[in-house]
Amino acid sequence: MKKSFLAVFLSCFLLNACQRSVVNFDWLVGNWIRTNGDGLEQTYEQWQQVSSEEYRGLGFTLVENDTVFKEELTLQKVEDHWKLKVEGVHDDVVDFLVTEVSSTSFSAENKQNEFPKVITYKLKAEILKATIADDKNAIDFIFEKEGGFTKTE
Repeated sequence: MKKSFLAVFLSCFLLNACQRSVVNFDWLVGNWIRTNGDGLEQTYEQWQQVSSEEYRGLGFTLVENDTVFKEELTLQKVEDHWKLKVEGVHDDVVDFLVTEVSSTSFSAENKQNEFPKVITYKLKAEILKATIADDKNAIDFIFEKEGGFTKTE
């Protein structure tokens, strides 16, 4: 009886460990357009899968076809955890540690960063919600998938 219990326990443990190690962000891949911005600007995010351990994003805002904001985003597996790297917003690259992951969402934190300290992405009913927040403030970016746009520079 003890041997069968141990075998079941080990099987469940190993299956759970394997499932947790298979993380993907495929739901994020594509071209997204912000739907809750002001009428003067248009914000976009483009995400692509580079490998099973790396995804790259480009976020940018246009005002009358001029780029007024641009950031490069990288989700990358480093050893046994995922990081979100943000470039172009501050002088230095800012790394966020991915602390929560599901099949359609993730949260990443960097408590030392002034703002944001937390970045969250959630996909629900084909709507992508990105939230940047600290202890006092939060800003939501609501996106819908857009077909076929390409950013040219």
